[in-house]
Amino acid sequence: MFGPWQMVKQPDSSVWILPSEFQTSELGEFFGSNASSGTLILLSGPTGIGKTSFCKGVARSLGIREVLTSPTFLTWQFYEGGRIPLFHGDLDRFKGSASEEFEWALTECSQEKLALVEWGERLSLKARDLFAVTIHLSFSWEGDLECPGRRFSFIVDSLSRDVSGLERGINLFLNDGKRWKA
Repeated sequence: MFGPWQMVKQPDSSVWILPSEFQTSELGEFFGSNASSGTLILLSGPTGIGKTSFCKGVARSLGIREVLTSPTFLTWQFYEGGRIPLFHGDLDRFKGSASEEFEWALTECSQEKLALVEWGERLSLKARDLFAVTIHLSFSWEGDLECPGRRFSFIVDSLSRDVSGLERGINLFLNDGKRWKA
């Protein structure tokens, strides 16, 4: 169940301030329920911000019954059995950029799967360009150190699909059906 969270949208941008009690898995469920194959979602943000929780929400909304785990040590995993097959990768161990093997595995699924890549800023432009839609999601800490909220932003790169409604959909989802007020 999605809660009626009070979100603060930053004027003239695709940035929201999420309250401390907000679970990134709920945002993942929103993205998963609206995702299509051939989409790459790149996640960035510090350790512990909720990137893997976001991915768990995506898997849950796709109907994947297998428990999604952090692929930090395995580097990537495939999940079948949902509405869309899922690739979940983590580039935290790669300090510079993704290995050729990682990018090969990712490109093998660029058309028929939804791909989630944690620490996605390390993925090459060549690998990103193989997907019809690339969504960059960024999380950072915001506010009080004892009970911090999260800053959430996104950028969409798409050559073949109209994604203009994504921001409006996020606004409606985050504000429990009510439009945000700048």
